Amino acid sequence: MSSPDGITAPSPVEPVLRVTGLSKTYGTGNGALQAIADVTLDVHANETVCIVGPSGAGKTTLLKCLSGLLERTTGTIEFEGRQVSGTPGRMALVFQEYGRSLMPWLTVAQNITLPLKGKGIRKEEIRERMLSSLEAVGLEDAAKRYPWQLSGGMQQRVAIARAVAYRPHVLLMDEPFASVDAQTRMDLEDLVLKIRRELGITIVFVTHDIDESIYLGNRVAVLSRSPTKVRRVLDIDLPDERNQLDTKNLPQFGQLRREIMSLLDRQIHRASDDKTQPLRPAPG
Repeated sequence: MSSPDGITAPSPVEPVLRVTGLSKTYGTGNGALQAIADVTLDVHANETVCIVGPSGAGKTTLLKCLSGLLERTTGTIEFEGRQVSGTPGRMALVFQEYGRSLMPWLTVAQNITLPLKGKGIRKEEIRERMLSSLEAVGLEDAAKRYPWQLSGGMQQRVAIARAVAYRPHVLLMDEPFASVDAQTRMDLEDLVLKIRRELGITIVFVTHDIDESIYLGNRVAVLSRSPTKVRRVLDIDLPDERNQLDTKNLPQFGQLRREIMSLLDRQIHRASDDKTQPLRPAPG
């Protein structure tokens, strides 16, 4: 399988991203806080794996470990057969706070091309990547505008275009649509489906939204409360061609929603029960 820039990607049989026994602890000694206890997960080429879990379950911590931005405590992370140490060259990230990731004094075109400079890429190719990535996100006419002239949804499209221009094999997305309105969110969800379908990019997508995880995912990994483990990975048996109205009205969509809600509800109630346990009197 070849990526859009002609580089051969890993065989679909082998995972492009393999996580085994990952744990992350902040601090040491009595002040140590274990955020992730034990996460094992495979992500295959050209699939979208969505990650959901209770609030504070360490979803963002997990994504930062996958990207190499945060050092893991134990376990292994392999990207295209190699151990991750630092951010891999064929991996890109899109975060929730798109406004902070864009330089307001640079045009849209300059924001997209900035990460490509100094990488040994010809100027003509940088321009071609910028134009094609803007076309991919539907912002062909916005190249000369500034981020502050765009809506929140358009700014997030620019952030996605910048990631796409990097020609990644894997795109990590950390709740990228949490700050936009409902209609814009649906438009951006459809954009993610389009990018995966047309560009063949593998996506790991963190979200709080159960419907979003089902709509976008080929599989959904449900996390436990912190310290985090993978409770279950569900296959999303829905048609590849999806739309907001018909897909979300399918009976199997509702069944998947109920299953994930049940898994998360058990986690929430367990956390609540732990907090309301009566205090035991001190001995003596």
